Amino acid sequence: MKLRAIAGILLALCSIVAAPSVAAEEEDPVVVIGFSGLLWRDVTEESTPNLYKFVEDSSGANMVVRTVEETTCPTEGWLTVGAGQRAIDPVNGCQKVGEGDWAGLKEANQESSYRAELGLLGDTLQDQDVAAVGPGAKLALTNSAGEFTGEYSDNYADVAGSDLITVDLGAIRYPGDELSSNQGDEYRPRGAIDKFLAAFKGTDAPPPEVVPQIEELDARFGELMTEVPPNAKILVTSVGDAQEAAPQLGFMAVRDGEGLASSDATRQPGLVQLTDVFPTIVSWLEPDAPVLERVVGSEIRGGDGVVDVASRLADDQERSENVRPFVGPFYVGVLLLAAVTGLAAWRVLRRGGRVRGLGRFAAWVASLPVASLLINVFPWWRFAVPWIALFAGMGLIAGLIVAVAYMVPRRDKVEAPIAIIGAIKSMHFLSRIFLSLTCSRIPRLATIRFSSPPFWVPNLRWAGGFMG
Repeated sequence: MKLRAIAGILLALCSIVAAPSVAAEEEDPVVVIGFSGLLWRDVTEESTPNLYKFVEDSSGANMVVRTVEETTCPTEGWLTVGAGQRAIDPVNGCQKVGEGDWAGLKEANQESSYRAELGLLGDTLQDQDVAAVGPGAKLALTNSAGEFTGEYSDNYADVAGSDLITVDLGAIRYPGDELSSNQGDEYRPRGAIDKFLAAFKGTDAPPPEVVPQIEELDARFGELMTEVPPNAKILVTSVGDAQEAAPQLGFMAVRDGEGLASSDATRQPGLVQLTDVFPTIVSWLEPDAPVLERVVGSEIRGGDGVVDVASRLADDQERSENVRPFVGPFYVGVLLLAAVTGLAAWRVLRRGGRVRGLGRFAAWVASLPVASLLINVFPWWRFAVPWIALFAGMGLIAGLIVAVAYMVPRRDKVEAPIAIIGAIKSMHFLSRIFLSLTCSRIPRLATIRFSSPPFWVPNLRWAGGFMG
């Protein structure tokens, strides 16, 4: 009898000790809150007090919401979250979320350049207790067969307690770009001319009609946060654009650390991409899932530094929007300068002269691409006329590079200057890699905006022909 009594007491004690750990697991859900059109410049203590308060105890980043086309509709954004790859909605114009035909969506994405596997998130988490609030959230968790097997409700309280809860808070849309039930014409991929013209387009200031939408979104977010457990893993992100004119960087905040969030996909503090949301969700719920080995994105990690996240990311966004309409003119200008220099050299050579005098100018043109990167160390976008500060600054930096190249003592007057310019460009790349790996909290020095290495190599070879 004594042994039975002792055994009963031990069993009771074990159940008491084990109970809190079980309860703790049940109270630790993953909550993913999505919406479209919110930017970091919209998040202020006055206009969005609830989002601003959330950011104070979280890590933030600008979200690259672009999928296949220049701008992203809400449906495309939610499909991308569920596929872990850039997805498309095969209609022209943005339709209301949830109104597309699943079979048509799958077929269009299998035929697109990215071949997104719609429903991959739903298939991966089929053994998890999942729930959705809102049509976009349901779309993200729909499996490859087009079925949603979790709980669905328009209220968070009805599905509280699930392992994963996705929430669609709606979309901010500019006047003239409202979501429609009319699916429009058949989808037409953008051609080369469309993509070329997009490099000359900027983003207009948000119209006043957008302000009430932002305030309503913040109010819905504040109401939702009163129901979410304080120890939940929370990811809040924009999944699409507010208009169809030009792409914009969206809002993203994660309840993980403080400072600037990042991922291995971008390796830039304060910048993540929409395809990073999929591996983040899966890593939180099933860190050993095989699907993580083949997705294109990476888990979003919180920061470990204390910075004014809202103002810093709004500033980065302003730079991005200011530089966009100058990308096209920059490339066209560099090519025209190269062509003019080549023609001038051809005329001189026809007359039997020497092109030594054009060498420095050719070197200056060849230095413009790296100057377009180094200019971002300085806040040119804060000037009254940003484009003047941008192009004047690039010209001055290119001139300094040429001065250094010709100032260094050298034996070979032809190859040495071009080697020095190439070394400066290589040092920029190496410093960017080093900072992204070890000193990622130092701002500005690891930013690429205009050019890529394939453009520089022929540029340097071309310049070398005039340095004799």
